[in-house]
Amino acid sequence: MAWRMLGRVFVAEGRNAWFRGPAIVAIPRPMGGAVWRIHVSPRDGANRSSVCWFEMDLRRPGHVLAVSAAPLLQPGPPGAFDEAGAMGACIVEAGGEERLYYQGWSLPPGRPFHTAIGLAVRRIGDHDRPFERVSDRPILEGAAGGPPARTPAPGRAGSG
Repeated sequence: MAWRMLGRVFVAEGRNAWFRGPAIVAIPRPMGGAVWRIHVSPRDGANRSSVCWFEMDLRRPGHVLAVSAAPLLQPGPPGAFDEAGAMGACIVEAGGEERLYYQGWSLPPGRPFHTAIGLAVRRIGDHDRPFERVSDRPILEGAAGGPPARTPAPGRAGSG
């Protein structure tokens, strides 16, 4: 497959309360034919990221077909590892579910930010259903005093 630069295909700013900032970290998912759902992590008015989506037809770059009516994953509650943002990284299908690995952000005192990796799931095929966190705790966190956890990019070993 040859890649072709499409340019800017979506403008997130100002669409609604959770689409105030740029839509970053695109996770493309085929929906059938030339239609793709692109999961992105825009920021809200408080600068917190959530996971949302838009759909586009690759034959008509820049023409948005649909936008999520609500975030699929929002920042966690006060005190949570992801209270300042939930930024999608990748979606893996396994065991009859879609697994969204995401980077959770918090703003601890004395540090500019802290990140940890979280996991949220939903059944395969429930494209508009929000993801549900598997735990209130991260699944991977950086060592105390060390660098923060990086954006996850899980691979697949063996048959699954």
